[in-house]
Amino acid sequence: MSKKWFILILLLTLPVTATADANKEKDHEGFMLGFHGSFAISSHWSTAEDSGSYERSTGSENGYSFGVFAVIPLGGKFSLQPEIYYVEKGANHTINIQNFPFGDFIVTYCTDYIEIPVLLKFTPFEFGNIKFFMHGGLYLSFLLTSEYEFENDLLPNFTMDIETLESTDFGFAFGNGFLTDLDGLRIAIEYRYSMSFTDNNFPTGPGFPEIELRNYVHMFILSLGFTL
Repeated sequence: MSKKWFILILLLTLPVTATADANKEKDHEGFMLGFHGSFAISSHWSTAEDSGSYERSTGSENGYSFGVFAVIPLGGKFSLQPEIYYVEKGANHTINIQNFPFGDFIVTYCTDYIEIPVLLKFTPFEFGNIKFFMHGGLYLSFLLTSEYEFENDLLPNFTMDIETLESTDFGFAFGNGFLTDLDGLRIAIEYRYSMSFTDNNFPTGPGFPEIELRNYVHMFILSLGFTL
């Protein structure tokens, strides 16, 4: 092949290569908007000791979340991911009060929040087109609705609104997952754990003691993002 033809082919190839490299860089570092949904398993924890007047065992409640997010590149393998979503939280507690003549009773709490986390995301590894990521950060949430259900084998069951909870909640979240980029579409699956720093007083029934609890949630998330 002559030198003339070699130079011509090289000149034709360079723009194509540059465009491909630019698209690859855009997929990796471009600003992104998206939405996600999750299956959530929530429960309560407490820094306070149980009162000597009652005993309590805690179970979990299943729920879901859905919302939107953005990905803001910070350079290298780091990005910032603010989100806003609706999430269902709660737990059930089996309570035994000393000298209560009707035995154990079950109280189930259902609380719905709008949650706003800001997460720092780090993508340390890539396996072809599959990327592993980790993230962590803080969240602020706003209480939408709250109620509890009282159940006992010998007394009437009832459901009541909860009026003793804080209107805002604050905590941290962290997790990890895998993502892949397909021509401007990002698909990700992740696990996330969030835990509250806010103490809330939950009623156990009319005239019964309140218990001080904090929220925590395990979330299994599927998300779709679009590069802008």
